[in-house]
Amino acid sequence: MAADAGWERSGWLSGHSGLNSRAIQSNIASPLKIKLQSNARAEELTQSGFSDKECTALAGPVSDASCCVQSLDLGCAEVLVSSWVESSSSLAGTLVAGALSKGQSVRIFLTSVIGAALMALAAFSAAAGTLYITNRGSGELAILDESSLTVRTLIGVGGRPWWVAVTPDAKSACVSNARGLAVVDLEGGTVERRLDLGGQGMGVAMSPDGVFCYVAVNRRGGDRLVAVERTTGQTRGNLAIGKRAFGVYLSPDGRMLYVPEHDAFALSVIEVPRLVKRRTIPLTPAGGGAYDKPHYLAMSNDGARLYLPFQGRTLVEIDTASLVVTAKHLAINAHQHGITISADGTRLYLANSAFDGTGSLSEIDTATFRELRRIPLAKDHEQVILSADGRRAYLTGGFALGGHDELTVVDLKSGEVNRVSTGGRRPFGIVRGP
Repeated sequence: MAADAGWERSGWLSGHSGLNSRAIQSNIASPLKIKLQSNARAEELTQSGFSDKECTALAGPVSDASCCVQSLDLGCAEVLVSSWVESSSSLAGTLVAGALSKGQSVRIFLTSVIGAALMALAAFSAAAGTLYITNRGSGELAILDESSLTVRTLIGVGGRPWWVAVTPDAKSACVSNARGLAVVDLEGGTVERRLDLGGQGMGVAMSPDGVFCYVAVNRRGGDRLVAVERTTGQTRGNLAIGKRAFGVYLSPDGRMLYVPEHDAFALSVIEVPRLVKRRTIPLTPAGGGAYDKPHYLAMSNDGARLYLPFQGRTLVEIDTASLVVTAKHLAINAHQHGITISADGTRLYLANSAFDGTGSLSEIDTATFRELRRIPLAKDHEQVILSADGRRAYLTGGFALGGHDELTVVDLKSGEVNRVSTGGRRPFGIVRGP
C-alpha cells in the first residue's frame, strides 16, 4: 500500500494534501524520549512545541514505563498510528489540533503523534495482566496472558477444580478442588501441597496479606468454611456454613467474608480472622424453586454494596453496613450465575443462560437497575469478570446449563464476541491478577 494512501485513510493528512511521504520521512530525524514515572505522571517528554504542562496532561493516564524512539521509518509509523488512532481518537485529536494550530513542522507533528501512540500502547501493556482460570473438566489451572489471550502455563491441580485465589504478589495461589485445596507455586508452575479437607472445595478467597486461604468445603457431614495457612497448610479455623457455597468473597478491608449458600437459599456474613458468624440472611426473592438459588455475587470496590441475581427476575442489593436487603425487579428471564461490577460501581454485568442453550450478557445501571443493553453470546456461561480498563468482559464456559470448553471475550464498546481456548475442558473459575 502506498504510504500517502495509508496516512490519508487514517485521517492524518485530511486537509493537508501537500504533505507527502518523502517530506515526512525527511523530517523524522531526532529521537523522541519519554520518561514516565511510577506515579503515572510524565516527568519529562522531550519534544519541542509543547509546554511541560501540556506534556504532563497528555501523559497523565499512563502507567509506569519508559521508552526511546531512536528512529522510525514511515511504514512503522503508519502501523503505529493507524492502529492506535481507532482506540485513542480523543487524544489523537488533541495532538493534531495542538500541533497544527501551533504551526509546527511535520517532524514535530509526527513525533508528537508517534510518541502518544507509544504511550497508549505502553498504557495498554501496563493495564494488561494475567488471567487465572480453573479448567474444571480437565483438572488444571490455566494461566493466560491477557494481552494475547494465549495460554502461558497449564498446571495440574487435582480433580474438578472450582475456584482460584491469588496472592497479591502473584507468586502463589490457592485452588479449590474435589478433595479440598491445592496450594500452587505460580513461579515454578508446580503444586506445593495438596490438602484433603474432606470434600469438594468450592468458593475460595485469599487474605489481603496472602497468609490465609478461606475455602468453602461441601462434605457429607455438613459444609464448612475452613481457614488454611497457605505457607504451612495448617488449618487455623473452621465454621459450619450452609450447603454448597459457590463463592467466598472478602471485603476490601479484609475483615468480613460474604458467603452465598446455594442450597440453603442464604448468605452468611462472617468476621475474620476469628471466623465468627455475624448473620445469616435468607435469600428467596424468586421463590424456593430448584433454580431460584444464590450463586455468585458482585461487590462494589468500597465494599458498601453486594449484588446477587436471581433467574433474571430479581436483583438483590445488600447494604453491608446495615445488612438491609432490597430486591429490584428485572425482566431478563434467564438462569443467571456469573455477575461482576465495573470499577466505578455504576454498571453490573450479568451472565444469562437460557434453557435452549443460548446465552447473553446484560449491562445494568446500578442507580436505576435498568437493563441498558443485552449482548447475544449464543452459549451459556458460568462466571464473568472485566478487564482492568473495563473495556472487555471475560466469561467462562463452565457448566451452567451444559457449558462449553471456551473463554468468551466480549468487547463492551463494539459488542464483538470472540472465543479462545484455555488449554483444557470446561473453564470455570476466573480471576484477574498482575
